[in-house]
Amino acid sequence: MPEGLAAVASFLLHAELADCGRTPAEAVRAVRRWLREPDPAVLPPLLAARLPAATASADEDGSALIYRGR
Repeated sequence: MPEGLAAVASFLLHAELADCGRTPAEAVRAVRRWLREPDPAVLPPLLAARLPAATASADEDGSALIYRGR
């Protein structure tokens, strides 16, 4: 996963966990869904600016983001 896209995915994962109160598995699922259909409107401006370059250079669907629960 390219660095810019990893930064966006990390931000979204933490937002899903902390702001939305999702379980880890739900948060990973939500981020993977978002990566398939990105919506820059939910990102802070700094990350939203990185998104076009990151998605243009990557064919990512979030498959690198995995939850290995107990």
